[in-house]
Amino acid sequence: MMATDNGDNLVTRAGRDTVAGMPVPWIGPLRNATALVAVLLAAAMVLPGCARRAEPAQPDRPVGDAPGVSVVPPPAHLRPGPVVPWRPAPPVEQGPTPAAPGCRGAAVRTGLTWQGLHQEAVTGTVQLVNGGAVDCSLPLSPYPSFELLDERGTLLPVSSLISRPSPPPHPNQVVLRPGGAITAEVHWFNWCRPAPEAVAIRLPLSTGASPRTSTSAPVAVTPPPCVHGGQPSIGDGAPFTLSGPAAGTMYGDATSLDLRLRIPRTAVAGAALPYRVTLANRGNWTVPLHPCPNYTVTVNLLGPDGRWTVHQQHRYGLACAPLGGALHPGEQATFELVASIPAGARPGHSLLGWMVEGHDGSVGTEAEFRVSKRA
Repeated sequence: MMATDNGDNLVTRAGRDTVAGMPVPWIGPLRNATALVAVLLAAAMVLPGCARRAEPAQPDRPVGDAPGVSVVPPPAHLRPGPVVPWRPAPPVEQGPTPAAPGCRGAAVRTGLTWQGLHQEAVTGTVQLVNGGAVDCSLPLSPYPSFELLDERGTLLPVSSLISRPSPPPHPNQVVLRPGGAITAEVHWFNWCRPAPEAVAIRLPLSTGASPRTSTSAPVAVTPPPCVHGGQPSIGDGAPFTLSGPAAGTMYGDATSLDLRLRIPRTAVAGAALPYRVTLANRGNWTVPLHPCPNYTVTVNLLGPDGRWTVHQQHRYGLACAPLGGALHPGEQATFELVASIPAGARPGHSLLGWMVEGHDGSVGTEAEFRVSKRA
């Protein structure tokens, strides 16, 4: 039987398993990375040994009407969810399951609006519209990639940021209804070459080495000032969002969910350790759960030399069938789970790690507990 919250450890840390080589990998928080992107943009432009040149003031001049921003906010509150009893299940084969056929270039309309100069960057708004007669899907990324071309269709030498922080939870796919659109802001820095008359944007419509693409019409714009001569021109963008509630549906995998781990403060050597994991969807996207995701639970014990040692690591399939195949925005579910404590475990501090798998990695949480001898 699970202990109450007063007697449990409640841990909500979550992060991606990107740090290798540590005895017990630290799993840090993945939130509020937008501010870090801004810091990296500034750092990419402020490089030692680069003389700053004075540039004439550039007027803020929008070209055309900017598409509307997203009006689909994340849920303000989580709704109460079910508690799913413990049922061990083997891991199952996973794979991305497109919710609709991929959007084809001929059916996608790409629009571009330049808003002009703002803090040494030219800012634009890009829009992808499903101009076809049926639903179609597009991949989504927290750091969208794009290319800029001049009025003749020649690729401009604009680089992406090399170093970026770990992304926050994000959707990885959108299904657009006919006429539905997604929008994003793009930023262009440090242009030190002859100015093109107009600039177009080219965006990928699929993943892989040779993705399908869609290109906007070129739009007249004054390029960003040359702040650091000899340094590359930089392009960056914000994540795509739906232009309105009826435009379509965004989807993410299990790694985009919030995790909360509850474990008892103490466990007995040689006995079972019951614990609970709550998965909550705080985003404005749906998380499909068919098939149910796999997870790994690890019991780490503190050895006599003070180092953590992995004593048990098991991989299971999450018994999520009672959820009906998805967690929608604002929904959550709690899973009753069980780990085994080795009979030879030394009394003292121990660590339980829990990782859920997604299509592009895993995300997890961890909590300490204390092992005691059997009475």
